[in-house]
Amino acid sequence: KSVSNELTFLPSFYVDTIEYNSVTNRATIIGYDFLHKLDSMPIGNFDITYPTYAQNYILDIVEPVGGYGEFEGINHLIREAPNVSPTASAREVLAAMAEFTGTICYVSYDNNIRFRRMRPGDFVDVLTPDDYFDLSVGDEPLYLTLVGSTNEFDNDIYYYGNKGFSQVFRNNPFLYRDDAQTIINLVAEQVLSLQTVQYRLDWRGCPAYELGDFLILQDKDGNANYVLFFNETFTYDGGLSSKSDWEPGETDDIDLARSYAGDTGKI
Repeated sequence: KSVSNELTFLPSFYVDTIEYNSVTNRATIIGYDFLHKLDSMPIGNFDITYPTYAQNYILDIVEPVGGYGEFEGINHLIREAPNVSPTASAREVLAAMAEFTGTICYVSYDNNIRFRRMRPGDFVDVLTPDDYFDLSVGDEPLYLTLVGSTNEFDNDIYYYGNKGFSQVFRNNPFLYRDDAQTIINLVAEQVLSLQTVQYRLDWRGCPAYELGDFLILQDKDGNANYVLFFNETFTYDGGLSSKSDWEPGETDDIDLARSYAGDTGKI
């Protein structure tokens, strides 16, 4: 495909364990990317001063331990420390930060953690029947229609959008603030109307694709299926092959639909 002619840089992986099976004469090497390192680093070990902006907060975590930060989200001002235990892992906090800023985060290359905004209609590539071995897709596209948040007691529920497929943030430590509704509004305005469809794809694969890429999968009848690319497994056994699939779970419902018909508000 078009991106396959580009020079592609992949994440660095660090060896965690090596297991050798003397019967099969095979070695199994398990490695992880940079985010795994942050699992064992408590957020309390990092020197973060307030007020600060979201992008600076990220850099204060990743740069001291040899990482980089690529930020495309909402650069909120953080006036005081979030409601998080100092023993929480830095990776947990970065995941909460991704929600807070309307992004997804992952290692894109080397030790670079990309906080990526997903943009509807920003297509990366089109795959036709000539490009894959097998493809199955769902009957109807899925649209994100509501974003909300709640805490562990379900006594502060904020939402923006309309009844439908929902994404709810639970106990996000950056949302314990007076302007939580404003934050939810800003995030929702960026991600509502994101479109994807359930699919299962078996093909040669393309290592240049990144999480959150927007692809068009053309079926054998010529129909265009719009897909957010979130999951892939590569296999190399003399040739490269790939399996990618996504299916929706239950809509993320916390009774947000119990008493409203849409718009914004607090329950």
